Amino acid sequence: MGWYRKLIKVKIKLFTTGENDLKRKTKRGNDNSLILDIPEGFSIKDITEMLCGTTISNKIIFVNGVYKCSDYILKDNDEVVIIPPLAGG
Repeated sequence: MGWYRKLIKVKIKLFTTGENDLKRKTKRGNDNSLILDIPEGFSIKDITEMLCGTTISNKIIFVNGVYKCSDYILKDNDEVVIIPPLAGG
């Protein structure tokens, strides 16, 4: 048998400069989110490296409404929101 990893689906809402790159490489959900089929065991960091060629730095990440770090291992049907750091004055 060859190597096989189960694929899982995750939904991504990305509010960063990499958003356009991701939209070109993925299919959109009905709510303008991105739907990805990824191998089981992938982290948020793995997804951004795969799609954008870069890792997330200084971003706020929520998975299913809960704050997570970029090394969080995603699960089937997770909903990920990535927000750039906020600044202002």
